[in-house]
Amino acid sequence: MPPVRQNGRGRSEVAPSPEDTTQAQTEPQAEKSKSYALRVIKGSSYRAPFEELYERNYGTPEWTKRRSKRLPLPKDPRPRRLRLHDLTCVKKLGQGVDDIFLAQVERRKKHPLDAPFAMALKCKRRQQRGELALQFQPLTEDGEERVPDDLVLKFRQHFTDFNAEKVCLVNMTWSPWVAGLLQTLCDTERIYLGLEYMPGGDLRALLRDAAGRGGLTVSEARFYYSNIVMALEFLEYSEIAHCDLKPENLLLGADGYLVLTDFGISASADNWDASWKELGTACYKAPETVLRTPFNPGDLPHMVDWWSSGIILYEMITGAVPFMAATQRATEDLVADCVWGWPKGIRVGDHLKALLTGLLTRDPYDRLGRLGPRQVQSQPWFSPVDWDKMSRRRYLAPHIPKTGNAKDRWSSLPLSVEMQAHFPGPRIVPPPMHLAADNRFPQRPPVHPEE
Repeated sequence: MPPVRQNGRGRSEVAPSPEDTTQAQTEPQAEKSKSYALRVIKGSSYRAPFEELYERNYGTPEWTKRRSKRLPLPKDPRPRRLRLHDLTCVKKLGQGVDDIFLAQVERRKKHPLDAPFAMALKCKRRQQRGELALQFQPLTEDGEERVPDDLVLKFRQHFTDFNAEKVCLVNMTWSPWVAGLLQTLCDTERIYLGLEYMPGGDLRALLRDAAGRGGLTVSEARFYYSNIVMALEFLEYSEIAHCDLKPENLLLGADGYLVLTDFGISASADNWDASWKELGTACYKAPETVLRTPFNPGDLPHMVDWWSSGIILYEMITGAVPFMAATQRATEDLVADCVWGWPKGIRVGDHLKALLTGLLTRDPYDRLGRLGPRQVQSQPWFSPVDWDKMSRRRYLAPHIPKTGNAKDRWSSLPLSVEMQAHFPGPRIVPPPMHLAADNRFPQRPPVHPEE
């Protein structure tokens, strides 16, 4: 039993054993010798043998251990992603279901690789497609509303998908014949699609300007229709049907070539079975997209675009469309009957007549283009065209647009600060007073007469 002793406070405690006393004296001595060895090694210029001795007794010194330093990540030299507050709307390019602005990029913090450029900003209001679909009520031949059936429900589902254009452009490879998608942005009110800006306007404006000098020549019409054929060849390769081909959706690029845009109601291989009835513009519709025709456009989806291209070619040659009436319903009846002719005083060659007759055939199984774009390109009317040269855009365009400062041009479409509440993301800057009041350019008349 260990001895008991009295401490200074009168309390008894167990006296430490000799082994504990020896161990307690050994630990401070070891720590003292270790710290002394550290001071000797660190302070001596001849510390190599001392480091070996220290390493044998205590291990590798801390100051000789290599610490793994994390290498810094390389800095991305590219400018940061665009945001809505980087865009300034300076001009309104189009107005309809979706508003289109000319947006210039103006960053708050400049970047060395930033280059001044502009884009066409297409604004889609959330749920607007659904509102339009709910307003749609198909009519019977007697003019009475009928109960929506599966056909109408499929149409509403297709038309409600306001995200269809973005999905179509994202899944599509880049092509010089299609206005590509640069970036997608959104805010609380709208979704914005940043598209490639084409400074030459659309084919409708080109046809209007050409009407003042007697219309397009045959060679000019052949060049522009060859652009359309190249665009449709790319769409068929991508398994996409545009479904709304018309002069307003064909833009003139800086090199004078036509570029296709507006894929809002396009269809792809994923939804060939969706209903295409009542989609598109009345005078450019194919007969299979009219309600009372027995054809199903989903069986031959690309035939819809070949029909519309024939209507555009007819309009480039004659200055008018072959099917036009006072109302949309009467126009669709003319399209369904497919009875058309040539205006008086128009002389057309046999090759062009054969081409248009093949394109404007009522049955899609007998229509030109059924066997692919090569069937159209092999027509005798295209004998002066070298398609390899056309695909590489080596021809000089008949009309080269002037690419000046686009925001200095007067536009009949209004652009005011009050619009900022409807477009909260980008900044809207109206043009100066002397440009806003400049009406030297006449306002465009409506394409179709109002019902």
